[in-house]
Amino acid sequence: MSDTATDDRDERLAIVFDQLMQDSKNGSAQNRLDDAVRQHPDLASDLRELFATAQIADDIAMLQSSDLNHLTGGGTKTPRMSGSIAAGSAIGST
Repeated sequence: MSDTATDDRDERLAIVFDQLMQDSKNGSAQNRLDDAVRQHPDLASDLRELFATAQIADDIAMLQSSDLNHLTGGGTKTPRMSGSIAAGSAIGST
């Protein structure tokens, strides 16, 4: 395959995959993947691999988020400073 043909295919794959991911948010992900594969059979293998990778990444992100919520008591909070620190009272200043 020539570089131009490869670039065109990669660009088309990126566009189709991006649309697949957007559409998957609004319906059955597996059905959306099946539709994309039917419409673009030459991209089927790559679409399936990318889709599986994206699903794994989403699962890991959810697990990490769940772990973070558990460790922080249900959410992330912005740290607060307790007390006041005068500008001249920095460690090591005399």
